[in-house]
Amino acid sequence: MRRIEIMDKFPPPVFNSTSASTVKVLPSRRFVISVLPLLPIVYLQVLILWFCVDVPFWDEWDFVPFLGQVYQGTWSIWDVWKSHNEHRIVFPELVLLTLAWVSHWNKLYELLANSLLAIGTFLVLLRYTIQNLHSVAVEKSWWLPCVISLLMFSLNQFENWFMGIQLCVFLNVFSIVAGYGLLSQSLANWRCFLGAVGFGVIATFSFSNGLLYWPIALIMLFLLAVAERKRNGLKLLLWSLIGLIITWVYFYDFDFARSPLAAETAYTRAFSSYVSYVFSYLGGPLAIFAVRTTFGPLLSAVVGTAGIATFGLLLWCLIYHYQIAMASIVYPSALGCYAIGSALMTAMGRASFGLTQALSSRYIIFSSLLWIANAILLAFLSGVRAKTSGLTEKSLKTHEYIGAVVTVVLLFLSSTGGTVATMERAAKRIAARDELLRPQNVQRLQPLYPDITVVIERAKTLQRYHLSLFREARTK
Repeated sequence: MRRIEIMDKFPPPVFNSTSASTVKVLPSRRFVISVLPLLPIVYLQVLILWFCVDVPFWDEWDFVPFLGQVYQGTWSIWDVWKSHNEHRIVFPELVLLTLAWVSHWNKLYELLANSLLAIGTFLVLLRYTIQNLHSVAVEKSWWLPCVISLLMFSLNQFENWFMGIQLCVFLNVFSIVAGYGLLSQSLANWRCFLGAVGFGVIATFSFSNGLLYWPIALIMLFLLAVAERKRNGLKLLLWSLIGLIITWVYFYDFDFARSPLAAETAYTRAFSSYVSYVFSYLGGPLAIFAVRTTFGPLLSAVVGTAGIATFGLLLWCLIYHYQIAMASIVYPSALGCYAIGSALMTAMGRASFGLTQALSSRYIIFSSLLWIANAILLAFLSGVRAKTSGLTEKSLKTHEYIGAVVTVVLLFLSSTGGTVATMERAAKRIAARDELLRPQNVQRLQPLYPDITVVIERAKTLQRYHLSLFREARTK
């Protein structure tokens, strides 16, 4: 067993260095490798432009009274502080309000903003992942950007891509990914520390899962201080105080009566139901294609269990077998822990809704972080294994290769299912939009919101101020 020391054995990363694991890449192959991660992004943008329907959908109708207050002049900045279920979506509401004001609530603006945040998340992930790989003198695996792109831009989270109000989850995840990246460098740089605090505030007040950011980041700081043998008591204390203050502010004047956390949840009645929900939640990115089948929740639970087991096994191999210092893999480890924590937190309020609800497409942006973390850790493992063995090229073992192929196949099936669901929903939204413009059969409005009377009443606000589908009327 050869010990790998980050700080002592290997020098600081040099991107053009010629290490033993560096392989000369032909220009044609380099071009293909560079283009492949872009394909899911391009495919997604084409679908957004093609299937965007300019009409509010589900939770977006709850945003209409808020817009009405803005145009009436009765809106107050404190209105964004009100809780939405268990969330305080302060920053997303400010962004959505700005976009609605500028565009007269053109839904396409929101969808493009969501995709831009996702692209930013993808780029940040690549930046810090490559930097961490080079910290142990390991070159980037060519397949890693492709896998991260597939997971990040898959149509398995079709609800997020085609609901503007889901900007709250995209902003949350972007802030988490960027904040943890900065925090991994914060021991030597106070600006990174303060930047991580700023992203933590944005994450917390974008989605309730952001509350997990602070304890996970505190553990990150502690592990980094131990690994790099630096005294970090001041930053640990400061981070703890800031986290406590932000958490207190979050729950100040919090409406617990409207939160699902106030209800009797499944974990209080049946612990097994709670655990099953968590596993199904984490398996969603690869198993959502089976959501309409009887075996869908079970398949997702099995996949989620495999995902957590893989995460733990990869960490064990890297830390105990190859003795990689925790500082080099703390970033993907934090991402995986955030995904698992999100599953545990969501199950507290929604496990009683059943396992099918755990496969909701809107949750996949969080659970995908576990699979992204697994891909990054696998790239670490293959690179370190090649380096310690003196090989000139990295490769996966047979069982790793099989697992990767199965993951990609399941991801492809889930993305295909999401594409089909996108087309079906777009057709229903078009029919509902036409009903609002030219009433014929009020039942066509049912897909937009559970209560048709709410749609009819709030559509009057949209028509009065020429918003969304009534936007073009203001030019006539």
